[in-house]
Parts: sequence; C-alpha cells; structure tokens
Amino acid sequence: MPNMQPLLLREKRRLVALIFGAFFPVCVAAVPSPAKTLLSFTVTLDNRAITISIPSDSMIYDEAMVSLGNHHFTVPAVSGKNAAGPAKETLEVIRAATTVEGGYLFIGYDCECTAHRSPVITIFAIRHGNLVELGDVGANDDMSPLEVKGFKLPPGEFIDMDEQLEDAFSSHASGENLLFVVKERNDKLIRDPRFCWQLNGYNVDDDFKTLGKDPKANLDGAYDFHLSRAYTDKFCNRPHELHADLVRARSALSASSYQQLVDTIKKVRPNA
Repeated sequence: MPNMQPLLLREKRRLVALIFGAFFPVCVAAVPSPAKTLLSFTVTLDNRAITISIPSDSMIYDEAMVSLGNHHFTVPAVSGKNAAGPAKETLEVIRAATTVEGGYLFIGYDCECTAHRSPVITIFAIRHGNLVELGDVGANDDMSPLEVKGFKLPPGEFIDMDEQLEDAFSSHASGENLLFVVKERNDKLIRDPRFCWQLNGYNVDDDFKTLGKDPKANLDGAYDFHLSRAYTDKFCNRPHELHADLVRARSALSASSYQQLVDTIKKVRPNA
C-alpha cells in the first residue's frame, strides 16, 4: 500500500497557504492609520453647520475639505502667493474668501491662472438635505457672482467670465473677458444666454471709444478695439452688429491685421 503521508502533508500545506493568503490582506487593511488633526471653522447654510478644514501638520496646503455629515468635497484653497505660511494662516486665508449669501456658500480661490478670471469661486448649496457642489464661476475686483456694476441677477443665477480670447489681444491689460450668466439646474450650473448683451454690449472703456473715432492713432490699440467689438458681437449672438463691426474693422486695419481678426473671431464659441 502506498505511503499517503507525503500527499497529505502537501495538501495540508496548500490548505494553510490558501487560508493565510485569503485572510492576510484583510488583516493588513484592518490596521487603522493615524488620524490627522484638523484645523477648521464652520459656517451656517440653511440652518446646517458646514465644516471647512485643512490638516494642521501642513506648512503649505492647497486644498480645503468642505463637509456636511458624510458628504465631503475638496476645493482649491490658496495660491502660491499666499500659501507660504503655517496652517493657521492658510485657514484664515480660506475663511476670508468664504461667504454665505442667498442660500449659497461661496469659497474663493485666487488662482492667478488668468489675467482677468481670478479669483475662481466654488458654489455650494444644500439640496435634498445634502451638501451639493454646483460648480465654479470667475470673478474680479469689479464684480461678484451675484452683481456686477449694479446689475443684479434673480436668485439662483450667477455671473461668470468667458476667457476664450484672453491671449488674443496685444496685451493682458487691453484684453478682456466677457461676462455671461449661469443658472442652477439639477444641482449643476448651466449657461443661460439671457443678459449677455446687457452685460457686455460694447463693453469698452473711454480710451477705446475715443480710439474708435480715430482708429489709426495706435495700431495695437486699433486692433484690440475692433477685436473687442467683434468678440462681443459673436459671443452674444448678434450677427447684424458683427457684420457692421467687421465692415468698420476692414476700413481701419491693414489687410493682414483684418484677416488675423477674422480668423480669431471664427474660433469664438457663442454663449448658448
């Protein structure tokens, strides 16, 4: 009769290996990781306490956690120019950029990523008992998501900035970002083409208006002036104004500059 002990021993070893392999990962995963100490402050939105926090052990932390119960979101918190400091200072930067108004929570982030669309503001709301991140909009020193130069929007609508042509002007100083409206729908922000012309119609300063009367006074200024007009017309879906402004641009600019303007305007996506 054959000796069965070696076979039984191999089967025993295989069974032990299977059991060990199956349970060892679970044992490892069950080891708790040390909890981070958080620095935080709270704001009240619809009678609910929203907690905004960052780890206390970080010298430069570029995200904050926004929490309500088990719902957590991370948002950009600080830019390079104001992040070089201890966590307490970082938290104060975030606190200063946080506001609650009209049933919405706004958290700003000075991203320095564009010449005009900064800070970027993330908008939150409580819907169906839960915290919801609706989206983000751009702002600057002359405007907020709720108002620009006295132009106020209905509740649930916000002002954002288009930046399609930011780099098309001769300089950032002469360029502009057109404004448009977004509104809340199904817990998200979507574009609303209304108010585009009221917000942007020939939105040029006095120097450009003067230049429009004498467009050959400064070549760069003339190009930027006509580009601004055509950009506004195309973005706001005003084909008749666009045609008229292109006729004026053709008579004021060199052939090459005019063609450059036309090619640039072709790339503009209308606000729709």
